[in-house]
Amino acid sequence: MIMRKLLLAFIILFTAVSCLDDAFSTSYVANASFDYYDEEFGDDSLFFDTKYKLGITWDYLAFYHKVDEKSSEFRGGFIMSCLSTPESGKTDDLTNNQYRANVRVPKSVKNKYAVFCQTSDMPADHMQFAFQSSSDMMATCAMQAVFVTNTVAVEKSIKETFVPGDQLILRATGYLADQKTDVAEIKLAEYTTNKDSVVTAWTVFDLSKLGSVDKVRFEIEGPAGKDIPTAVCMDNMLAKISIKEE
Repeated sequence: MIMRKLLLAFIILFTAVSCLDDAFSTSYVANASFDYYDEEFGDDSLFFDTKYKLGITWDYLAFYHKVDEKSSEFRGGFIMSCLSTPESGKTDDLTNNQYRANVRVPKSVKNKYAVFCQTSDMPADHMQFAFQSSSDMMATCAMQAVFVTNTVAVEKSIKETFVPGDQLILRATGYLADQKTDVAEIKLAEYTTNKDSVVTAWTVFDLSKLGSVDKVRFEIEGPAGKDIPTAVCMDNMLAKISIKEE
């Protein structure tokens, strides 16, 4: 409920249309919620198909992943997952899903989301503003926020290996015309002598400091020498899109 209220607040705040001097302009919030229906998105809670090897696109936001063209094996970047109970009602089929978000399983609604998987073979660019500007129509994309949480596999690994001083950090770097704009960070886990903190619920990752971008690259950084899965769940990515006629 809190996540929905925050999402609605962002959308109301940033939606506007103007036709001053007969020049068209519009500003709105694009919400990459990853909620869509496809009959191939089955009870194994994963959707994957080689036809998406160039990216999964919502509005003008494209999320990239890489697959092996011969085996169709996922190599890194974004992949779809969801929290859904199979028709059998048994949740055993979901427990071995390495992309499973560490949040409560909804009783009836299929809560779909994306998982960013950092690998040595993933695409160089992870998210792109895919609007094609022309001589008479220009557009900008200003990142706002994305909701993140750890996977069950990540939390398990953290509990088994972390000691005081260890941290797991998600970093987002914005780019515009191949120039870095800024960097935003959020701690996915932090162990201290007094308190152990692990993100296990959808949490707002503020991306507003990235400013106007055409690309965003993500990085997961953990303690050196520890084999922590480099994956993080993302949902409801928000970006302010402004389009105007030149």
